Amino acid sequence: MAYVPYYAELTYENKTVRMVGESEGTLTSGLIITPGGIEGWYGTPDLKVDVTERGQGNGAHDVDEASILYSARTVTTNLSAIGNSREDVQNAFRPIQAAAGHNVKFRVVDSRTDTYVLGHISSEVSPEWIEWGNVVTLTVVCPRPERLSTVTRVASMGSDTGDGGGLVFDTVDDVRYLHLTDLSFGPGAIRLSNACTISNTGTSTAYPVITASGDMPGGLVITNGATGGQLGYGQPVRWQPVTFDSRSRTASVAGVDVSRALTSRVFPTIPAGGSISLSIRTDGKGVVRVESHDTYI
Repeated sequence: MAYVPYYAELTYENKTVRMVGESEGTLTSGLIITPGGIEGWYGTPDLKVDVTERGQGNGAHDVDEASILYSARTVTTNLSAIGNSREDVQNAFRPIQAAAGHNVKFRVVDSRTDTYVLGHISSEVSPEWIEWGNVVTLTVVCPRPERLSTVTRVASMGSDTGDGGGLVFDTVDDVRYLHLTDLSFGPGAIRLSNACTISNTGTSTAYPVITASGDMPGGLVITNGATGGQLGYGQPVRWQPVTFDSRSRTASVAGVDVSRALTSRVFPTIPAGGSISLSIRTDGKGVVRVESHDTYI
């Protein structure tokens, strides 16, 4: 089912192409989303489910939820490239054509939603010249079928050895005690908890990206409080961040895969309409940043 949003944006490299929808007034030159609208945005992609018919009795065997998967998403946008001259019209659709061969971000904004998909494009321009412009069809093929919220949810946690001053716990000969230290108001003065909570108000499982940086010579362990599952990294963490991607189930440093250093591989995920609480255990000092997007399918 097609619909016309407030507006849409196509981003690739450092370029953003805006497509006007229902709320942006009169446009004399540029790209307008036609009444044909955007197709494939709210509907679910095709199912990837193998159903085995029962040998006896009605219907097929039940399918476990973990086996309900979806194919890539295809989004088609029907556009009009308009202008006061043929040159204006061609200038309107050329940025769409220039996106070919690039990974793109396609964002759709409406009254209550602001979500995007990632993929690559194909486009078609009508060969027939019309007085007011040309008809353009933009197709975005998204290997990842989920739509993600443009707003990023962020939570942070730190090792309990961080020192911002004031009343702090210290350990001497395995005895923890509370004492007063000089207050620090410079960088790093805020003491982070070693736990955090992050939510997902979407309709599908969210896959957070976790970044650890600091000085953690023995690595770290991140525990999911709901399940007890642990994500462990056994190599030293320095000021060059280590990134853990829950969707690809990998760890990387500066783009180099270091997944071999994982000591446990239970990557946290956030259920649809829910939240998770994470905690960090490490002998060093550092900060762990958790980023996620509300996820829809």
